[in-house]
Amino acid sequence: MAGYHRKRCNGGTGGLAAKEQAIKLYREFSTQEEIDAAYNVELMVPSLALHVDRFVGDSARARRDLTCTVDVRFGPTRDETMDIFPAANPGAPVVVFIHGGYWRL
Repeated sequence: MAGYHRKRCNGGTGGLAAKEQAIKLYREFSTQEEIDAAYNVELMVPSLALHVDRFVGDSARARRDLTCTVDVRFGPTRDETMDIFPAANPGAPVVVFIHGGYWRL
């Protein structure tokens, strides 16, 4: 390759191990174990089952009682969907709720 000159290193990792330890996997987390511990909602909310049951029931009632189109895809993966509940009055304001992540259950 014209203009390319290979330099010889004098061995060692150049501090690679220290650099790898400083690299964060996600936000302040360096390991998957740290992420799992922080996002394990079952450990953080003792009454989680009650909340999940209420959420599931409320969601089922909304889909049953309101006009809606469910599972409208907005991205390339199966999980990128939204449910649309149009207002009864044309021209009514729109409320958009975007959940920026998920809890691991």
